[in-house]
Amino acid sequence: MAETMEQSLGRNAATMASERLVQERQLEQEFYAAQFKLLDAEALYTLIAAVVITVIFWLSIYLSYDYHHNLFAMPLWFVLSCLGGYIVSVIGVIILVTCFLRHCKLNVPRIGDLEDASIPETLLKANIQSYQEAAATKVKAIAKAKATTTTTQS
Repeated sequence: MAETMEQSLGRNAATMASERLVQERQLEQEFYAAQFKLLDAEALYTLIAAVVITVIFWLSIYLSYDYHHNLFAMPLWFVLSCLGGYIVSVIGVIILVTCFLRHCKLNVPRIGDLEDASIPETLLKANIQSYQEAAATKVKAIAKAKATTTTTQS
């Protein structure tokens, strides 16, 4: 009887530990998914900034090409598009970094390695086999205590 109870408890411990591992993996995947959504949004903001800078560059060439004025001994279209485009791109990067880009943490620790008071320490730090061994030891101790109690009562 003690052997079957021990096996049953070992199976329950294995089931609990494997369910815990599945939950940890799901939490890790959800965390990564959230981080990649953030990265996707940042990529979209960067793409929009690049398109705006490109449009400003070509628009400045288109609008100033017919003017035959020189600035810094260079044609006006060149000064506006290249030098002005550089200034616009620097301002765009500053706006991106300060307003739209956020810290993204991709080196996520395993959920099981995190310390949480609500999760038993044996589940956090042990793998399935060691958890099964701990459960088997507890079952043996319970069976031994029952045997001692039965002997004393007789």
